[in-house]
Amino acid sequence: MIVCLRTVLVPPEWRERYLAWIEAGRRIRQDHGILAAEHGAHSFDAPGAQYTHQPSPDGTGEWCTFETLIGAHDLGGNRALLRLASIVHAADVAADVDSDPLGHGLLAIGVGGLDVEPDDQLLLEHGMFVYDALYAWCAHQVGASPA
Repeated sequence: MIVCLRTVLVPPEWRERYLAWIEAGRRIRQDHGILAAEHGAHSFDAPGAQYTHQPSPDGTGEWCTFETLIGAHDLGGNRALLRLASIVHAADVAADVDSDPLGHGLLAIGVGGLDVEPDDQLLLEHGMFVYDALYAWCAHQVGASPA
């Protein structure tokens, strides 16, 4: 599963550190986007990426990248994945942060992770565990198997 969480509600005291982290990440994503294209892969959340935020199909709002990936790969029949998408959307789209009660918690984990893990590769590994665990929880919530 590919997940990208772009934290958007950053407390003022974290702003400078967060913006520096975002700029460093942008350079990495751009470099990897170039590498991805050279290897026939797809980049996301980078300039010119195939997978990024986009208007929702009904035109009433915005899809986060996670929702874009679900739509692009016809995964909308997976109720656990849709439940997870609702949480990710709330954490990722500032205007919709209150749209799911778990969005604030996922946002807090994303922002707090920046303080406890300076190594981006380890932070990614920890984040994958968080999303795997959250997906399993979502599967139980909708009565599906967390396979």
